[in-house]
Amino acid sequence: MNIKALLIDDDYKACANLKILLAENCPEIEIIGEAYYLKDAVEIIESSKPELIFLDMQMQNEMGFDLFSLTDLSKCKVIIVSAFEDFALKAFQFSAIDYILKPINLQNLKKAVAKANKELTENNTTNTLKDLLGSLTHNSDNTSFQKIGIPTVFGSTFIEINNVIRCEAERNYTKIFLKDGHFIMSSKNLSEIQSLF
Repeated sequence: MNIKALLIDDDYKACANLKILLAENCPEIEIIGEAYYLKDAVEIIESSKPELIFLDMQMQNEMGFDLFSLTDLSKCKVIIVSAFEDFALKAFQFSAIDYILKPINLQNLKKAVAKANKELTENNTTNTLKDLLGSLTHNSDNTSFQKIGIPTVFGSTFIEINNVIRCEAERNYTKIFLKDGHFIMSSKNLSEIQSLF
């Protein structure tokens, strides 16, 4: 699976270095653009819809975190690439999937890309599952679907398939959202949950 990626860093040399590392070691990454200012990054995000963003934290008078308030990043994954450790905790509060310190360690970069690849693949699986559930619901004549057992850390919880709205990957767990507004946290990963349906 090719991953469309955007590099955001005001340091041209750092951007060029990351580009080389990705080209030589992460063939699944397709770089669709580079931005040296957040304004330019927003334009590329909204026009080209990247799946993955490599985001520097301190860029002249701008902070990388400001990007989250400037555009919708819910459809893409963000890897923070910074020379400073100070922003690591905040990065995860903003749902960044990884935090790489400069100078970039190749193994850390590969792990971050592998994590992004996994999460993007699982998200695609989630969308497929949502489509399947939607199809089942539309094709039903108000008949009750069978119940399935969802493994949780406390045992198993039984739910009707037509009460499931969506499933989301949460690291090695899966959040299963129900029509009544509640969710179940399953101890199984998304692909294992998919096999139950």
